[in-house]
Amino acid sequence: MEKILRGMINTMNSVKPPRMTALRELHEAETGGPLSILIGTILSARTRDENTSAVVKKLFSRYKTARSLARAKVSDVEKIIKSTGFYHVKARRIIEVASIIDSRYHGKVPDNLDELLKLPGVG
Repeated sequence: MEKILRGMINTMNSVKPPRMTALRELHEAETGGPLSILIGTILSARTRDENTSAVVKKLFSRYKTARSLARAKVSDVEKIIKSTGFYHVKARRIIEVASIIDSRYHGKVPDNLDELLKLPGVG
């Protein structure tokens, strides 16, 4: 079975190269720290990867840390992320997650899966 799956993957990759996703692009970009990847994951629901990537870059050009994002006005975040859709809910969720990361984890995204899954919008 593994041989068949490997052959299918190789065939698919030879016909069409693997698509660069927004999260991979964020990871490889300068702004691709754990916080921007986490926020990008929240923003990526129901939107295109290209849009997610552009919005995350714009958001983190203004809010560089979890603390600054946690202190942001919901309306300001909504304006930046509007193109992702469901921006009212996403803006509140992003600020809530940033606030938890700032207060509970001292501004660092937890590297423990159990802790990550406790964050709203993740688990």
